[in-house]
Parts: sequence; structure tokens; C-alpha cells
Amino acid sequence: MEKFDLGKGIIVEIPKHKVELAKHWGGIRFERGKKLRAKHGQSKKSHTLDIEIQSCGAEITVAHFTGAKWREKGIDNGVDVPPDIQVRWTPLEKGKLIIHPPPGDRKDVRFVLVVGKMPYQRVAGWVSAGGGMIPKYWTNFGHADRPHCYGVPQSELNPIERFM
Repeated sequence: MEKFDLGKGIIVEIPKHKVELAKHWGGIRFERGKKLRAKHGQSKKSHTLDIEIQSCGAEITVAHFTGAKWREKGIDNGVDVPPDIQVRWTPLEKGKLIIHPPPGDRKDVRFVLVVGKMPYQRVAGWVSAGGGMIPKYWTNFGHADRPHCYGVPQSELNPIERFM
């Protein structure tokens, strides 16, 4: 994986075999999640196969970046990348890092935001749960039918270079 520093964060080029790995496991996770989404009445439009694939790619990127082992089957003990990393992905260049209030997200983890679609993704920055779960970030993004969450702007994230 090649890394390029372009402003806020680091652009990572994901090798073709890792993109294929993300496609494979993203497909498995998407199919597995269909039943859960139906059970909880979640919209089919809000969660797509591409979102699951890109999210897997983001997890692979962060695992590689940190030197940790990626858990293909998904979250293990409330983290995407051991020992304490939750990965958030957005296709939006100025997208925010989303943290769900407990019990949705743990308070003792670090969150890393990855932006963009494979094969190039930008590791934008990170925040501790405590640093992100503060009132000024509480939002539903102006959509009355959307549950509230914490939306941390990229400008407020810690530089990824200071992650370790």
C-alpha cells in the first residue's frame, strides 16, 4: 500500500488483492446484515452493498496503517481493528466522523475516519470517543426523521500522524 500525504490526512492506495478482499467480505457482511436490518426496520436504501464493501476497504486501510490484524468477519468486542479502533467511512470529501450514543458505540475506543472510494482512500484523522461525544457535535444533520448522533468535523479530528 502506497501512502501519499495530501493536506488533512494521508491518501492510501489499496492494492488490487486487498480491494478484492474487501469486495468478498463486504458481500458476506451485506448478506448477513439483511436479516438484521429487516428485523430492526432499517431502510434498504440506507445500507447498500457498496457501503459495506467500501467500509471493509476502510478497515483494511486502517489495519494496514496501524500494523494491526484486520478482522474479516466484522466487529470483535466492539472494535473493527484491535485493540481499540472503530473505523468510520464516508464517500463525502467533507463528511463527518459519526459516533452513535451509547449503547451504540463504546466510550473506551478511538475512532478513525476514512474518506473516499477504493482504490484510493484518505485516512482523515481520529478522535477518542470521549473527545467526540460532546454536545457541540450532537446532530441529526437537519433531518427530523434521522436519529441523532455525534458528527465530528474533519477539521476537529486529531492528525492521523499522531495516532500511535
